[in-house]
Amino acid sequence: MNNENNIFGQMNNNNISNEPNSNSMNNNNTPVQPSNPTNYNSVPVQPSNPTNYNSVPVQQPSNPVNYNSAPVQQPTSPVNYNSVPVQQPSNPTNYNNTSVQPTSNPVNYNSVPVQQPTSPVNYNSAPVQQPSNPVNYNSVPVQQPTSPVNYNSAPVQPTNNPVNYNSAPVQPSSNSNNKKFDNLKKMMNLKVIIAGILVILILVVAVVKILSNNNSSLNVKDSTSFFLENNKQKVALFNKNGKKLTKFEFDSSYTDHYNFLNHVSIVRKGEKKGLLNDHGKYLLKLGNYKKINRVGYLYEIEDSKGNKKIVNSLGKTVYKKSYESLESLDTLNYNLFILKLDNELKVMNYNGKIIDTIRYSGSDKEVTHPKVNRAYIDDDVSEKLSYELFVYNNKTYIYDLKSNKKYLELDGSYLLAAQNKKGNKIVLSKSNGYSFDSYYIYSNKKIVTKLTDEHCARGVISIDGGYACINDNYSTSLYDEKGNKKIENVVTYKNIKNYVYLKNTDSEKYGSSKKTYVFYSDGKVVEQVFSDISATIISQKVFSARVFNETTRNGEYYMYDYYGKKFNSTPFTSMYKTQLIDDLYIVSSDGKTEYVINESNKELTQAYDAIKTNEASNYMVSSKDDVNYLLNENQKVLVSGFNRVYENLDNIVVLEYNDYYEVYDLNKHKVILKVENTDDNNVFLEKNYFYVYKISEEKKIYYTNTKGNKFYQEYMNS
Repeated sequence: MNNENNIFGQMNNNNISNEPNSNSMNNNNTPVQPSNPTNYNSVPVQPSNPTNYNSVPVQQPSNPVNYNSAPVQQPTSPVNYNSVPVQQPSNPTNYNNTSVQPTSNPVNYNSVPVQQPTSPVNYNSAPVQQPSNPVNYNSVPVQQPTSPVNYNSAPVQPTNNPVNYNSAPVQPSSNSNNKKFDNLKKMMNLKVIIAGILVILILVVAVVKILSNNNSSLNVKDSTSFFLENNKQKVALFNKNGKKLTKFEFDSSYTDHYNFLNHVSIVRKGEKKGLLNDHGKYLLKLGNYKKINRVGYLYEIEDSKGNKKIVNSLGKTVYKKSYESLESLDTLNYNLFILKLDNELKVMNYNGKIIDTIRYSGSDKEVTHPKVNRAYIDDDVSEKLSYELFVYNNKTYIYDLKSNKKYLELDGSYLLAAQNKKGNKIVLSKSNGYSFDSYYIYSNKKIVTKLTDEHCARGVISIDGGYACINDNYSTSLYDEKGNKKIENVVTYKNIKNYVYLKNTDSEKYGSSKKTYVFYSDGKVVEQVFSDISATIISQKVFSARVFNETTRNGEYYMYDYYGKKFNSTPFTSMYKTQLIDDLYIVSSDGKTEYVINESNKELTQAYDAIKTNEASNYMVSSKDDVNYLLNENQKVLVSGFNRVYENLDNIVVLEYNDYYEVYDLNKHKVILKVENTDDNNVFLEKNYFYVYKISEEKKIYYTNTKGNKFYQEYMNS
C-alpha cells in the first residue's frame, strides 16, 4: 500500500512487549482477569468471546449475520463480504502490507502492554455483557461466522493470537473511498464556483454593453471607407485597403459620398433611397421613400404611404408614432434632440433614447438653444462637454450627457459658459456672451459661487482652485472657489496660486515702456521683471517676456517659469511657438539661424537657416545650405534633399524631387509610392486615397493611403 494512502503507517517490531501484567485494570479501574495476552486497541481485549468494538453490547450469535445490510449465510468455507475473495492462509498476515510474525507471547502493536483478561471487558468505558444472541455491531444484524471474515476488503488470516486490524472499530467502508468522495465533492464545488464566476462575468459584460449603447460618448471618428466616383457620375464604396464593397451604382449627385456621419451615409439609386454603413451593408434597404432626412445622428424616414419613423445610426427604429418635427440642439456635437409632438416635447439622446418629457405650456412650442461660448471653455474640454441645455417657456433645462438624465431645471434663460475638466462643475450665465449680467457656478446641482464682478463681462474659465474672468479689455482676473477676487491684470496663469500679473498699468504714471511683471509661485512673490513687453507667449509652464534693448533698438526675449526662474541667460532675438506641436518653440540667438527648444530651454535640433511648421500635420520643414529636411514631431530628420512639399493631408505628404515624386507616410516613416516627375504626371491627395493623373492618356490611377496599392483605374474619355 502506498504510504500516502496508508493512514496506519508501518508496523514497528521494536515496539513488541513480552511482559504480561496480571494486575490489569479495565477502563473503569475494575480489575480484569486475563487468560490470553491480546491488545486490539491498546486496551485489554477479550479474545475468547464476542466483543463490542463500538460501545454496543455484543451478543453471542447463533446464526450468521450480514455486516453490510444483507443476509449472510453460514458458509462452510471462507466468505468475502465485500466482493473480495477471502483466502484461508496458513500463516499470520499483516493487513496493512506489512508481514505479521507469529509469536507465542502477547504482542502489543501500539507500544502498550497487553493484558490477559479472564472475563468480558468494556473497551469503551461501558460494561460488556456475555451475550447469548447475535448483536448488531454497526446498527446492522451481525452473524457469527465460523470462518474468518474480511471487514475491510482485504484477505483475513486466521490466527491463534488476537490481532488489531485497524487500531479502531472495523467499519464496512474504507477511508480511501471517503477520500475519493471528498475529492469529488471538492471538485464539484469548484466547478460550481467557476460556473458562477463565468455567469457573473457574462452579466457584467452585458450590462457594460447596454450602458455603452446608452452613453453619450459617440465613436464618431471619420470612417476609413470611402466613395469613389467614376466618369459616369456613379459612386462605389471601397475600404481603406482598396477592397471594393459595392458596385458603381449610386447616384453621385445625391449620395453624401464625401462624408460618413457616424459611419452611415444616405445613398440613392434612381428613385430609390436607403441607408448604407461603411462596411457596405444596408441599414435601410433601397426603397421608394418620400423622405430620408438626416438630423445629426438620427434619420427621419417617411415611406410612400406617409408613415413616419425615426432610426438611429445602427438602423434601429427608435420612434414610429406621429410627431411634428425633430431637431438637433447642437449642430456641432449632436448630443441632444428635441422631438415635438402635439401636446409635449420629448428629449432624445443620440441613440434615440427618450430621457425626458416636457408638457407644453399653452400654445407656445418655441425651443431656443443658447449657444455655448466655447472661446472661454478650457481647451481640453471644449469639444467634450458633459452637459447640454435648452430654454423653453422661460425655463432652462440642463442635461447630464454622461448619465443621460436631467441635471437641473431653472427659471429664466441661461447659457452654458464653462465647465471644469472633471465635468463636476459648470458655469452658467444670464449674459448672451456680449453684455454682462452674472455667472453662477454649480456643483452637485447647487450654487457654490456667484460672480457678479464686471471683470467677468467677457467670460469665465474654470481653473484649478478657482476661476479666471475675462473683462471687456480682455485682461484676466482670478477668483477663488468661493468667488472672492484674488488678483487683477493677470497676464498668464497656471492655476489660482501660480501666475504672472502686470503691477503698474498706469501708463501716465509709470510710462508706457516701463512695466513690472510680478511672478507668483504657490501664492508667493518670487520674481519681478521690468520690461516693455509687446508680445507674450502663454503656456502652462513658461512665460516669455520681450524686453526692448535701448542699444540695439531691438526686442530681446527671455523665458521664465512660474517660479520666476529665467531659462536663457543670453536673450533670444526671436521666439515663437510652433503652430500644432505643443510645448515647442522656434528661437534664434544670433538673428541668422533658428533651432527648436522645449519649455525647459533644451535644444532639440541643430541650427538651420530657417524652420517652418505645417498647419495641417505635425511636421516641420527646415533648410540649411540649400538642403531641405523633413522633421517629425520628435524633431527627427525623416527625409532630406527634396525640393518642396508638394501636398499634405492627414500625415501623408508628397515630396517633389527633380526626377520623381514620393508619397510619404509621416506616421510609418516610409515611402508609399514613387512616381516619375514629368509634365505628364500629377499627384493628388484625397482624404482616404491618392491618385496619379496622366494627362496625355487622360487616365487616373488610384492608390491606397495605407500601402500604396493600386486598386482602380479608368480613362476619363471612355
